[in-house]
Amino acid sequence: MLAESREQALQRMIEKWEDLNTDRIICVRFQTSIIMSITA
Repeated sequence: MLAESREQALQRMIEKWEDLNTDRIICVRFQTSIIMSITA
């Protein structure tokens, strides 16, 4: 799940980069949070 989310974020970033027609992407930082499932 985390890897899929990261790939999706990268793809969105690349699409935005192409739309803006810039030379480069300067910095990328991924931040994650803990996902806990609550069971009854």
